[in-house]
Amino acid sequence: MSKLFRISLFIALLFSLSASAENISDSDQSSNITDFFEDILLIVNFNHPHYENIDFLKEVYAPYFPNIVFYGEVTHPEVVQIKTETGWYAHRVLKDALIRYPRFRGYICTQDDCFVQFWNFPGLDKNKIWFHPIWAASLSSDKISWAWWEKPCGRDAVWHAYCKLGKRNVKQLTHNFGSLNIPYSWADFFYLPGKYRTDVLEICDCFDNPDVFLEISVPTILFSLEEKSKIEMLHAYWGGARISADFDGYDPSFHWIHPIKFSSQSSREFVLNLVENHQSQ
Repeated sequence: MSKLFRISLFIALLFSLSASAENISDSDQSSNITDFFEDILLIVNFNHPHYENIDFLKEVYAPYFPNIVFYGEVTHPEVVQIKTETGWYAHRVLKDALIRYPRFRGYICTQDDCFVQFWNFPGLDKNKIWFHPIWAASLSSDKISWAWWEKPCGRDAVWHAYCKLGKRNVKQLTHNFGSLNIPYSWADFFYLPGKYRTDVLEICDCFDNPDVFLEISVPTILFSLEEKSKIEMLHAYWGGARISADFDGYDPSFHWIHPIKFSSQSSREFVLNLVENHQSQ
């Protein structure tokens, strides 16, 4: 065997071992993420019936989330049908999922145009609620700097809900925000531990008739359950149309980003590149 041949064989063997190590590393990393989400239900809600994106969402999420369910208002064989009035009252989705799928350790609720950067989650506590920065408004104020507050599903509706809440929930809200103050924020992503299931089912009923807008109902429900200091605050990006147009606001440390319109090929390519980059690390 020539010296040159032996050197070539040695180099080929090194590359082979290196590639094998990388494959094992990628496999272990993927397995660790999947293990983390094995007892969590990923709930994806469609405010509008862009069901042509279901296969893409499964392509992205299914390797890591063993349990996925889709919700929407329009009939489809892979979608649980429920009326949310184009997402305005999406707390109905949470309520239905807790009833329909009762045995999960936790529930991630997100929207079809929200991208979940799942590789940033394994360090979080699955026994805690996950949310993101919030604001608070006084029920005694007719107007604030947020337009939804003045709509029928805003301040007036949540006032009725507040009056129906249990004493313990009112006490928790008061502790978190002060007397007669209500939280509001984006509601495109949140996580609820299953241990709160019974309480949430009771509280959800308070936010119907009149219905409360989801950016008030969801944070109010969650922050009536637990102290702010015990809630995992996520690094989120809610960017209007900008991030889906040119992605210049992107940060790899985000837990989730919105909106990402998956009907756009550029959005799909952006997300696939992110997932591929994650897999190669």
